[in-house]
Amino acid sequence: MNAQDSTGANAFLGTVPDDSKGTELAANMIGQGVVQASPLGMATVMASVVAGETVHPQLVLTDAQDQQDAGQVPAAQPLDAGHRAERG
Repeated sequence: MNAQDSTGANAFLGTVPDDSKGTELAANMIGQGVVQASPLGMATVMASVVAGETVHPQLVLTDAQDQQDAGQVPAAQPLDAGHRAERG
């Protein structure tokens, strides 16, 4: 998780200290020490397990209007009074 990510944007996947010793090293290796993981990092781990190989996440940056025009992303609509009442 310390490896440089390939998302195409700045992203934090996680960290595992490599200078720990003794019980701190043992705790880090089972995720109980000062190991940090982001949601993107954990999704990458799960995708790698499912794929059976290392998966490198890639962020696809496109213009939102292009996606709307292609019908991939529905346009956001403001809530009317009835919807606001339902949400509390």
